[in-house]
Amino acid sequence: MNDLPREEIFNLLNLIAKGDDKAFKKLYLHYQSSLRQFIRNYVNDDSAFDEILNDTFMALYKRPDGYDGSCKFSTWLCSIAIHKSKDWWRKQKRTDFMYELDEDAINAIPDDSKNILQTLEHKERNDVFIECMKRLPANQREAINMVFFNDEKLEAIAKMQSCPASTVKTRLFHARLKIKECVKNALGDGDLQ
Repeated sequence: MNDLPREEIFNLLNLIAKGDDKAFKKLYLHYQSSLRQFIRNYVNDDSAFDEILNDTFMALYKRPDGYDGSCKFSTWLCSIAIHKSKDWWRKQKRTDFMYELDEDAINAIPDDSKNILQTLEHKERNDVFIECMKRLPANQREAINMVFFNDEKLEAIAKMQSCPASTVKTRLFHARLKIKECVKNALGDGDLQ
């Protein structure tokens, strides 16, 4: 996610605290698309995306002073979205997260150089990767997602997961090993290329 400048974020949050709906709308419009994509990493239910997105922004609206600047604003929003996603899953009486890549976006990428066999092999590798991600423990899956898909720093993830950065590093190490082994077992060579 591309964050707004830090000073602008704090200015908008101060205005939101004073009831300025235009400031809230500006933050919403800037972050909602990326945050919706981020939520897709945790919930595989089209009806839930908007609910979780709205709950996340409602939390921001109710407590704009909750952001203290110790991490990127987008990281803070993502951590709220993760909690709202977990709440949604609890309401659905589900205990495990589902991880899914946006297949429509993948399929929309034109590539005339691939033949049908290459396309099917690519889809199979993506499906295997998704399944391997689903098998990770929640804290490892969350760390992998934040580092590789949201480009977050270890310290920010550590704060969000309430643990030392060294623990996050260990989680990432073990997650990579588990994914590599899972892919190798499924595909025979462990190659995601």
